[in-house]
Amino acid sequence: MELQSKDLGNRPLGIGELADKAVTILVKHAVPFALLWLACTIPGMLIAAWGAAIGQPALAGLGQAIAALGTSLGGLATAALVGKIYAGEDPQWGWALGRGASKILSIIFLGILLLLIAIIPCGLLWLLTAGLFTSLAATNPGVAIVAAALPGLALLVSFSIMYLVQYIASNAIVIEDRGAPEALGKAFGYMFHEGRFWPNLALAICLTIVVYGGSLVSGMAAALIIAKVNLGFGQAIETILTATVGALGATVAAVFYFDMRMRYDGYDLEQSLDALETPAAT
Repeated sequence: MELQSKDLGNRPLGIGELADKAVTILVKHAVPFALLWLACTIPGMLIAAWGAAIGQPALAGLGQAIAALGTSLGGLATAALVGKIYAGEDPQWGWALGRGASKILSIIFLGILLLLIAIIPCGLLWLLTAGLFTSLAATNPGVAIVAAALPGLALLVSFSIMYLVQYIASNAIVIEDRGAPEALGKAFGYMFHEGRFWPNLALAICLTIVVYGGSLVSGMAAALIIAKVNLGFGQAIETILTATVGALGATVAAVFYFDMRMRYDGYDLEQSLDALETPAAT
């Protein structure tokens, strides 16, 4: 179905406004979000720490894999939790966790579709770009700097688009019960909607940098603390930072999703945001 912007009398939210709305949601509903993300991240972190402490790399690797899966589950559950908040209902983290877990198979199918129709072509395009500019640099040293920068920039742009598309589609699957193909089509429709591609691309790049940059910083901080203090404290810091970055990134994406729904599907975002004025649920 072709998306058509409705005359809603206001402009789309900017990056700063999306972040502000997301922080407002997280602060007003801090308890359910904290419990949700701790439940998603602590088990894997504990197993990884245990494996490292007893010198079992395989067990530590298993813990890291479980932690990564928990982070993905946290993103899905966050979408469900934000959906409850926008509907003015009690945000129960246990229900949201179950809702996210029930959509795992659909999300795996979504990942396969993204891999086939987007990630592989983007990777091939990057290889082609890198090869082209490498050849140009060999014959013309003046373009060497461009040859080094453009392939990386192309990779960042394409990956950021896919990252935001995946977030939008995941929200559609969790909140609207859409199938993976339909959710993916809707996500691409939002991303490439007329007149909104460049602002959406800016958001996608910022979101990618924040989430992956935050994950990198949390890992470096944990490694430093482990080296200087002890393993347990370092793992605890990494868990807290991972949960914070994951919750913020997923909530910003959910706010963006609802903003797009308001403009293209008629969903009343501003009315739903009135629910944020109610006391935070515990």
